[in-house]
Amino acid sequence: MLLTKEQIFAAQDLQSIDIDIPEWGGSVKVRAMSAIDRINFEKEQKDLQPSEMVLKLVLLTCIDDAGDRLFENDDLEQLQLKSPNAILKIFNESIKLNVLNDKKIEEQAENFQKDHS
Repeated sequence: MLLTKEQIFAAQDLQSIDIDIPEWGGSVKVRAMSAIDRINFEKEQKDLQPSEMVLKLVLLTCIDDAGDRLFENDDLEQLQLKSPNAILKIFNESIKLNVLNDKKIEEQAENFQKDHS
């Protein structure tokens, strides 16, 4: 069956998962990035410091029950003050959900963990 443009645009194709974050007393919903978020993330990636890249992925992928982003770009500073273990749980699940296999991303996560241990 060939899909129409309307059917494609109506499809809910961005997978999401709930991640238990005991450090925060509950769970967080993480979604696959949209095409435009993915493109922008990949463009920005080369200019970001390790901790910024980790946090940027968390900013882009955490959503509320309505499917809207939970965090805005302006929340980066406050998010930096949260548990690195919690951030890394979200980051690692976001990598899996978004099929991000880049060696640089893995290195950034390792650096983030070292910097916050």
